[in-house]
Amino acid sequence: MLAEGSVQLIISPAIMAEYANVLARKKFGLSPATVSMIFRSLRNLAIEVVPSEALHVCTDPEDDKFLECAVAAGVSWLVTGNLKHFPKLLGGIRIISPATFLRESDLSQA
Repeated sequence: MLAEGSVQLIISPAIMAEYANVLARKKFGLSPATVSMIFRSLRNLAIEVVPSEALHVCTDPEDDKFLECAVAAGVSWLVTGNLKHFPKLLGGIRIISPATFLRESDLSQA
């Protein structure tokens, strides 16, 4: 869906930093070259925003960066497999699982 342009990936510097930390973990066994390729792909496919507003609404403060990014981008949905730390709604942004997103969006018909 991302490659076809039917959805848009939005990232922020804070999210990219977290992804860098996660992908460097030994348990994933990724080479530096593979991590570099992943980041090149993300940068080519994503729109990067720089949030200007700090939020403190998630039960895990480390997850606030994702809502900050969503607010800065003005998106309708934040799609995550980690719903437990997020509110269900923030302003006009629905926080939903990937399965719910596919079920409820017209994109699943594409």
